[in-house]
Amino acid sequence: MKIVEPAAKLLAYTQLPPEGLSGYVSGGVNEQRKHVAYDPSGEIARVVERCGRVSWKSEGKIGYNTADDFMTRVVNIRKDESIAEHCSATILFIMDRYASHQLVRHRIGAYTQESTHYINYAKKGDEIEVCRPLGIPVDSEAFQIWKQSCLCAEADYMKLVKSGVKHYHARFVLPGCLKTEIAVTYNLRIWRYVFGLRCTPNNTPEIVQSMKQGLQIMYELCPPMFEDQYKQFLGGAK
Repeated sequence: MKIVEPAAKLLAYTQLPPEGLSGYVSGGVNEQRKHVAYDPSGEIARVVERCGRVSWKSEGKIGYNTADDFMTRVVNIRKDESIAEHCSATILFIMDRYASHQLVRHRIGAYTQESTHYINYAKKGDEIEVCRPLGIPVDSEAFQIWKQSCLCAEADYMKLVKSGVKHYHARFVLPGCLKTEIAVTYNLRIWRYVFGLRCTPNNTPEIVQSMKQGLQIMYELCPPMFEDQYKQFLGGAK
């Protein structure tokens, strides 16, 4: 049995088309890309700005350094988060299945999760991976009880599969702390909503840790959209 820690990784985000902002920013595509293509925060903020300026027909004000300021004024000062719905980001989370069950309650979103129906863990080295319970000290007797419980579940699962029971039937003995991977896609507005709910201490520590990892990623991706939550929940600024 392998004990793993929660983790998060950025998989994808909304980007500008190959022609960039041609027609609104002076200079060729290569010149524009020099400023934004390799800077994710600049890339996604520019998409939001381009869409948001349709409302005022102020596209002519788009410049190399205008996106962050535009988002700050519209989203954080005017509290108009609707323009943030034009961009999305996909994060791959590694977490326990209990935490994933909390996460998939949120809408609107897209979820694709590691399937215990399709995966036969008996073919993956005769072991399962579990996420440790963050609320139980590692050096405590309670932790040893939890660990032994997982080891028993692992052994029973392997016995069932090797005795001829289909792995998707044998999975019913697996623990809720079984490691799972889940790809999650939200638009920026929903990410803010989820972080606002799930980064607070009244949640289980497992979902809090995962969502704080997600918030760190989203802040680095688009600082003006998430700076207030970054300061509130992670206690710092870039």
